[in-house]
Amino acid sequence: NTNDNNACTTDACNTSTGVITHLTINTNDGNACTTDACNTSTGVITHIDGNTNDNNACTTDACNTSTGVITHTDVITTDGNACTIDACNTSTGVITHTDVSTTDGNACTTDACNTSTGVITHLDVNTSDGNACTTDACNTSSGVITHLDVNTSDGNACTTDACNTSTGVITHLDVNTSDGNACTTDACNTSTGVITHLDVNTSDGNACTIDACNTSTGVISHTDVNTNDGDACTTDGCNSLNGIFHNAINSDDGNVCTTDGCNSITGVFHDTVTVADGNLCTDDGCNSITGIFHNQVLTDDGNICTEDGCNSLTGIFHIQIPGCGNICLDPPTANAGGPYITCGNVILNGSVSGSANGGTWSSLTGGTFIPSANSLSA
Repeated sequence: NTNDNNACTTDACNTSTGVITHLTINTNDGNACTTDACNTSTGVITHIDGNTNDNNACTTDACNTSTGVITHTDVITTDGNACTIDACNTSTGVITHTDVSTTDGNACTTDACNTSTGVITHLDVNTSDGNACTTDACNTSSGVITHLDVNTSDGNACTTDACNTSTGVITHLDVNTSDGNACTTDACNTSTGVITHLDVNTSDGNACTIDACNTSTGVISHTDVNTNDGDACTTDGCNSLNGIFHNAINSDDGNVCTTDGCNSITGVFHDTVTVADGNLCTDDGCNSITGIFHNQVLTDDGNICTEDGCNSLTGIFHIQIPGCGNICLDPPTANAGGPYITCGNVILNGSVSGSANGGTWSSLTGGTFIPSANSLSA
């Protein structure tokens, strides 16, 4: 262990001899005006400036970093002005340049001092504003210069009172009340000077006219309002008391077989409703009172030798029953489940399965079942 617990030394061990060394680190900053030190616990190196203060705020304290010699040089207090008293406060170092007193006690003179010679002068202030319409004066106590306007008022608020600043001549010109609008009555209140422009009355009491006045000529006009709203579905008009109205027209034709409506451009329409249900087995139509109907078409052609029916896509059909109307040479055996198209005497061969306990034979064209229509084998 080479540590000597001094953070201000460099600890080492000679690997050949085993000699342990503790070399003091270099704290010198090369400045003769600082006190160099090292904290043995932390190793922090410090350079504390030496105290050069002579406790005189009116000197510039300094230290020569090479020699360490401390100097105290007086500060310069002069401002080069012969009209000030220069001084320095040794406690605060504040340099003051106090003006010499030039006042003569007259606020209407300009007091001055020649900064080169120190000669004090008192010149009267100039109170003139070059305006023949003011009374110029100066208050010797306050030095306030006043230029009081001469009284130009004639007591009429509707005149412009003026004074010629060169000659002092006072004039009273009527104010201009015109607003350049022939449709207003212009006036001026002589007490307040308020100018008014009251609109002339253009109303004819009719809400269906646009009342106007030509600002150049003053001609009043009453133009009928445009009641058209560009909508073919309204009845447009105007009531002289209430104004324009646009009442919706009645598009109902009382026929339930039409779709009633109105197009704002083309007007009222009554489109026939679509009655087709896409089923060729119904007769489609519409009753103007009760509406659309789809009546089942009649398929019976009165021929017992055809099987009549209707397909919703292809329409009515009449299928010829083979052998009907002729001698049936070879009647088949009919099993339950049919239907079968045949003629003559037919051997019935049926069976019942599941939960059923019986069945009934039927024929589209009539005939007799022996012994009965409920006998599965006959």
